[in-house]
Order: sequence, then structure tokens, then C-alpha cells
Amino acid sequence: MSYPHLAWVFAQSDGYVWTGVGDNKRNHFPPLDHLSSSEYPNENRCSVAFRMSYGKFDYYSGGDLITGEAGHWQDIETPVGRVTGPVEVCIANHHAYYDAMGLGFLRATRPRVHIIQAWAPSHPSPSVVSRMMSTWTYPGPRDVFSTNIMEETHVVIGSRIDQMKSQQGHVVIRVAPGGEHFMIYVLNDSDEDFRIKSIHGPYKCE
Repeated sequence: MSYPHLAWVFAQSDGYVWTGVGDNKRNHFPPLDHLSSSEYPNENRCSVAFRMSYGKFDYYSGGDLITGEAGHWQDIETPVGRVTGPVEVCIANHHAYYDAMGLGFLRATRPRVHIIQAWAPSHPSPSVVSRMMSTWTYPGPRDVFSTNIMEETHVVIGSRIDQMKSQQGHVVIRVAPGGEHFMIYVLNDSDEDFRIKSIHGPYKCE
């Protein structure tokens, strides 16, 4: 089966960031012989990041990518966001931990929907939730879904976390044929029946 409207872009891997032209890429990291061993990029900064497009629908996932000081080579997240561009759905980098989802990345990608793959009390960070939800970061509506918000996280973040569309369950994205709009289904993950808990959308793809 062919999907004529489907396209993949590998935005980053091991520090090599796509330039946006053809298959050209550039090394965002300095040569390792210019660094001490303690400065070497860690495995999070080497995560594979990609954008998948189907019609007008764009989806981003960047694994455990993290941000850093603006303009410094350790901030791999911002250049990846710039080459990725605006997306409909964004899987939050590094579980929305304190060292990810920086302003540069969010303002470049401007997701309509954020999905946080949370599994620890530190996922997500309060400061990151604030950046993701704030229209000061980027304008327009956005919905945030998470797979497993723990009680400790809820206590730390407080009522703002209740603004999420979902705090528990599998998050399924269904894109309409041609990629003009999409739906979000949240499934009960407490047993293997995976019954639908809630339905969100349709979201129009831009």
C-alpha cells in the first residue's frame, strides 16, 4: 500500500541537524577533539528527532532531546525546532523534564497538541508545563495530554495540571484521509480492554 501524502524528515541524529535542503545536514556539535571528555554530548543530545507529514498534518518526536543555554552548541533542541517548523502534534522532548521544551523550540514548532510521555514524579516539570501552556510562549490554542501523571507531580504543580485534557491513559492520534484534520482518543490503560475514555477534536490541520 502506498501513501502519496506521507513524508518523513529526520531532523537530527547524533548532533547532525538537517539544513532543510535535500539530504544536506550539518554537525551542530564542535569536534570532539576540541572538548574535554567531561564536555562530550550525552546520549540525550544525540537522540533521533523526526517530523512525519501526511497532507497538512505534521507530527514531531525527538526522543530525549534537551535544551541548553541559548546560542550554545549544547542547545540542540532549538535548531531542531527551527528546521522542524510548526507541527500539529508534538511528543514532548525528554518527558517534559526541566531541561527540555525550551522557549526557542516551542516558538519554532508551536504545537496544537502536546503529548507528554510521563512515568516518574519529575515528569513533567512545573516550569515546562507553564511554558507549554502559556500563550506568551506562542499564540493560539493548544491541548496537552499526558500518559501517567503521578500524585506527587499533581501536588507539586497544583491546579494548572488540571488544565490538561488528559492525565492518564494511552493517547491515540487518528488522522483523516488526506491529512486535513485529526482526532485524539484517550484509552483506559488500566486493563487490556483499552476502552475509550475521551475523544477530542476534530483539530484542523494548518
